[in-house]
Amino acid sequence: MERCCCSSPPAIAQTGIPGGEQAVAYLIFALIGTLGVGIPLLIFFAMGSRSEQLLARLRDWMSAHNAVIMSVLCLIAAKFIGDGIQRPGRMSSGKRWGVSAVHVLAGCSCPLLPALA
Repeated sequence: MERCCCSSPPAIAQTGIPGGEQAVAYLIFALIGTLGVGIPLLIFFAMGSRSEQLLARLRDWMSAHNAVIMSVLCLIAAKFIGDGIQRPGRMSSGKRWGVSAVHVLAGCSCPLLPALA
């Protein structure tokens, strides 16, 4: 069963794929999750003192776009909270599955999200 939009470690565990493939999926998930911290650190250590100007511009850009950045982070947080507050539904096969409260409230039209039965 495909999941809607975002993936998470519990979703990876529920796919039923072999353990080695799950480990690779977890690794990719963790790498993507550390990009926000890892890229500036990589720039700092790789470029040394030359990175000061680049990182200052990045800081200034992030300060100028703080409202948009925080809005995106709040939406991500709402998605995770919504996933924690699941409303039971049924797939067409009759198996139980959860519909995120965020999807219900936002009227998610993601094609991967099955229609409620």
